[in-house]
Amino acid sequence: IMPFTKLLPTSIDLAQNFAFTGSVSGAGGGKVLQAVGGTFTTDTSTSSESFTDSNFNVSITPSATSSKLLINFSIANAYINSGNKDMLLALYSEIGGASANKIIDFAQIRNDVRTGGGALTYLYSPNTTSAVVLSIYFRRSTGGSGTVYFHNANNNATDSMTVMEIGAWQI
Repeated sequence: IMPFTKLLPTSIDLAQNFAFTGSVSGAGGGKVLQAVGGTFTTDTSTSSESFTDSNFNVSITPSATSSKLLINFSIANAYINSGNKDMLLALYSEIGGASANKIIDFAQIRNDVRTGGGALTYLYSPNTTSAVVLSIYFRRSTGGSGTVYFHNANNNATDSMTVMEIGAWQI
């Protein structure tokens, strides 16, 4: 049997082996212009069935109205006591000091579950050059009882959020 390394060429001439014969129109941009982030370790809970601000937020000021914001969020240690039903999570945006508005519901954490590594990746188009504050809101599911914990500090885990401004692109 011939060793695997003997089956591979020692160099590859991409121009000789691959040729692009099509065209790309309107594609461009997509560069990361800035990145901001934060972490969260504060014990945070609610017994409300209305969305409540977790006080975990990240602020970014886009450099152009055509920029997109790539949001990456990781929840480390949510907790729901038995009988509490579920906890729902949502991403909210506050632009230029205005009231926060829900962008997307993104998670449902089931009864009696601790999470480790749950995540959200979302591409947002705020169409502004004003400060954008992105916040995680949470609530207890309708019909539940007791308290749900967005973050349970007993585990010494850390939630994180990173927001990247992506320069305008066209598809």
